[in-house]
Amino acid sequence: MGTAVVRTYGSTELPTLAMADPFGDLDAQADNEGGAIGGNEMIVRQDADRVSELLARGPELFLGYVDPTLNEAAFTDDGFFRTGDAATIEDGILHISGRIKDIINRGGEKYSAAEVEWALLGHAAVAEVAIVGYPDRYLGERACAFVVPLDHDPPTLDDLREHLLSAGFAVQKAPERLEIVAELPRTASGKIQKFRLREGLGWAASPDEVERRR
Repeated sequence: MGTAVVRTYGSTELPTLAMADPFGDLDAQADNEGGAIGGNEMIVRQDADRVSELLARGPELFLGYVDPTLNEAAFTDDGFFRTGDAATIEDGILHISGRIKDIINRGGEKYSAAEVEWALLGHAAVAEVAIVGYPDRYLGERACAFVVPLDHDPPTLDDLREHLLSAGFAVQKAPERLEIVAELPRTASGKIQKFRLREGLGWAASPDEVERRR
């Protein structure tokens, strides 16, 4: 139809923060969200856990939540909105790596659940997947993969591990627990409700216990 499809980034709180250049190199822009639109500003700051969070402000930024108790944690002292997204900005170009809540902290090593999910979607037996962290007495947190299989022959935990290793992932990023489900819980807008997946994932005393509960 003679049009270009490009990536854009925004939220309910600030609808159109950034967009890729529709007249630029589309291949180069395929893995980023582009530059700030109009008078918007975006910066990245590290939190206490050294996770880089995207902060934003601009003419479309909302004034605050109806529940005023939420606003203190939502804004910085200099008026930036805390998006809750882990991100980097290079030469003015935004790259979102995932939600901060979706950062798995395994023994002090942090990684994005989203990058593992994208890789696992390339497995021939995986239709949908969601990675969530669950508490562990020794490592603090381990990762569980909730998988909707593509057919009646679901993948095993070893299958997922081998797939990730062949894709160049470090072994510690492979999930250590697997739950096969018929569907993933979603909101009315289609977002996966990971908090519902975390319900019931309790403490794991050891890798052996994880294996028994798998």
